[in-house]
Amino acid sequence: NPAAPGARPSGASTGAAAAPAPHKPAATAPSPPRAAPPASRHAGFTFRGSGTPLILVGNASNYFRYGAGASLHIGIQIPAGRMDFETGLVAGANALIPAVGIAEGMVYALPVGPEVRFGTSPELPVAMGIQASGGAAFIIAKPASRGLEAKTDLFASGAVTARLRVSRRFVVGTELGILVVFEQRYPIVAIEPTLTFGLSP
Repeated sequence: NPAAPGARPSGASTGAAAAPAPHKPAATAPSPPRAAPPASRHAGFTFRGSGTPLILVGNASNYFRYGAGASLHIGIQIPAGRMDFETGLVAGANALIPAVGIAEGMVYALPVGPEVRFGTSPELPVAMGIQASGGAAFIIAKPASRGLEAKTDLFASGAVTARLRVSRRFVVGTELGILVVFEQRYPIVAIEPTLTFGLSP
């Protein structure tokens, strides 16, 4: 039967198809902020002072009871990957206290020479390293029965070092080293437990 006038055919489209809903992109989590790159290290000058008792060993311990020393170090520190290389000059002053009734008087050893150190980066909590130095040692003796005597010998020293950075430039540390002065009659050999302090780049 024909459809009644005005009736809408069943299932017939009533006009244009409905527009599809706009596509919304899926929400994404914000990416975390990138960490700032580490500051680049650069070469710079170092200055360090140190003090130590001298624990004499070998033949020298028969003539001297003990001693004490101090030194100044100036150099340049060069980054080498995760390590550091340091080179410079050291100048020291050491006093040897004579054994009673054996040595005649005080003896002073003044070593001066180049120094090198190789160790871990000072950015670490504790920077470990090894160092060595050598050169000329000016020996001054003051016997009780004679006038002042002086001569020059060679010296060498080495140490294991540990340094702690307490501020951006100030560093304190400890060293355990050995000092050898090649005196002709009896070499002066001393163990040096040392405290150090100074400035680093």
